[in-house]
Amino acid sequence: MPARLHADFLDLFESNPFPHRNKLRILGKKIDLAKIGIDSYVIGGLTDHITPWQGVYQTARLYGGARGTFVLSNSGHVQSLINPPANARSWFMAGPARPASPEAWLERQQKTEGSWWPHWREWIRGKSGPLGPAPAVLGSARHASLGAAPGTYVLER
Repeated sequence: MPARLHADFLDLFESNPFPHRNKLRILGKKIDLAKIGIDSYVIGGLTDHITPWQGVYQTARLYGGARGTFVLSNSGHVQSLINPPANARSWFMAGPARPASPEAWLERQQKTEGSWWPHWREWIRGKSGPLGPAPAVLGSARHASLGAAPGTYVLER
């Protein structure tokens, strides 16, 4: 990791500008994350020891407030994401990230058996336009294709 990026991460950890209005600056411009009007689907792991789910829940509340959906998977850090539908031992909880505290959110939720993947698929379908045909050729008049997949960069050292 470059030293400048590492320093930026340390600054972010120390100041935590994200939940504070206009404290975050990008290219000198103040950013209020609550004014970002996007839907979000944020996933936390019940037994995650690196990013505890309670903190991840607060992330779901940062962007546009009531438009955030929080999902709590029964697994840990990476396992909470890599949790395919065939996993018979998995379960999750999902709901709007409206309550101020993660504990209040948890009290209102019901367990759903299985992986969260089908839940996400339905969530994203509801926010997507109609499916269209895949392009017949790569690139466009404005952006020409650089080459066939997987690309020449995978062959370089």
